[in-house]
Amino acid sequence: MVSVHFDHLGYVDGKLIRGALDNDSGVSALIKIANGLQEKAKQKPFDEDIIFCAFNGEEEATVGSHAFVEQITSQYI
Repeated sequence: MVSVHFDHLGYVDGKLIRGALDNDSGVSALIKIANGLQEKAKQKPFDEDIIFCAFNGEEEATVGSHAFVEQITSQYI
């Protein structure tokens, strides 16, 4: 699993609330890794699934991320 988070709010009450720099770098890295792995899979498919996930917002204690991983992994065990 490859995951990133983004927390850009956009416009709130008509004012642009800009996201942090890690929004761009994290999501850009996720896309670059996905594209690279897609090219490799054309030559030889992977034996396992690869999950790419972008979580919205800063999570307190990463509760949502952990819940997602637990739910996904329980399907494969």
